[in-house]
Amino acid sequence: MMNQSCRHKVELPVVQILFYCLALSTFFVASLYIFVPPSVRVLPRDHVLHIKWRSCVILAVVVIALLVYPRLFCQPTLDPTAHLADSSQSHFESIVSPQFYVYLGIYHDHHLSIAQAIQHDIQTLVHALTLYLGCFACVWMQIYHHARQQQQKSKNKQNMHISSAPTSSSSTILIPKPIHIYKSFYKTWMQPTLHSLHLFRANATLRWIHLRNLLFAPFAEEVIFRACILPPLLSAGFSPSKASWIAPLFFGVAHLHHFYIQRHSCEWNALIMGLALQWGYTTLFGAYVSHVFVRTGSLWAVVVIHSFCNYMGLPQLQFLSRRSILYDYRWIIGAAYSVGIVLFLVGFDSNIFFPDVSELPALLSVKDSQ
Repeated sequence: MMNQSCRHKVELPVVQILFYCLALSTFFVASLYIFVPPSVRVLPRDHVLHIKWRSCVILAVVVIALLVYPRLFCQPTLDPTAHLADSSQSHFESIVSPQFYVYLGIYHDHHLSIAQAIQHDIQTLVHALTLYLGCFACVWMQIYHHARQQQQKSKNKQNMHISSAPTSSSSTILIPKPIHIYKSFYKTWMQPTLHSLHLFRANATLRWIHLRNLLFAPFAEEVIFRACILPPLLSAGFSPSKASWIAPLFFGVAHLHHFYIQRHSCEWNALIMGLALQWGYTTLFGAYVSHVFVRTGSLWAVVVIHSFCNYMGLPQLQFLSRRSILYDYRWIIGAAYSVGIVLFLVGFDSNIFFPDVSELPALLSVKDSQ
């Protein structure tokens, strides 16, 4: 089955597919309680041993899901007992039908070269980057603000050397010199980045936290909740837009166990509010990456976007505080956020960020109607 071509089943019963999605999601979460020893589960979530166990378990679940998928959803295209007249047709189907892992986005379809597939993934990542245009503006304005300060200090020192009494300059530096921009860039961005890399190498706990958040969790969750769920939903007759909104509901199931874990440590009002916010965020995010997977048919595109969003986190609004050094630049940053959101929304229907034809419906030979 692993080496045979796969003609994906279509017109699947809706109830059976929804039950499959629920069972897969439940097994993904339940495995963390069934296979992780109790002595490890009581450890803090960020404990190295806890992270290692959970990572191994979810990767094992991924392997099981990948092994089971072709047995559930692939129709064999080669029948050695068939009549000779039918063997030529089976041979033709084996040529035109891809391997099962193409449906899961693990490998690009035969009509795309590797360079084209990578280009599509990069274009999709750029679409996700537009949503964080305000965050990038915050970083740049920090560099700009620090460069202005450094140039002003340098100017004041020169004035003190020229005159015995310090003179106050009323001129405002709007465009810092390149040397001050470079020094500011190094101090405000490069040094913290190098320090983080040093901590990643030196601190085992921090290293495993980053590996979990940026590698293991994005990969496992995208395989389970996008690659293994969206093709069956489309094959059951759901439109791409409906499937993109249904899949995140099962993605939310994977986060319900946080409610169970925190039930004794938080007040019920705060717990329910946190659960609602988390469910809302996972639903919106899950709908977006589901849309990306449907349009691109690429597992790696959604894994990279998932990892990037985990790294960036939610947009930071500290620049609106009067105590922030970025408060004077709040209109510029706010405009950057607004432009980014507009580009993000407009980009959904743009062939600049996505292929002209949705790859996954075309691969499954199902309708691409919304």
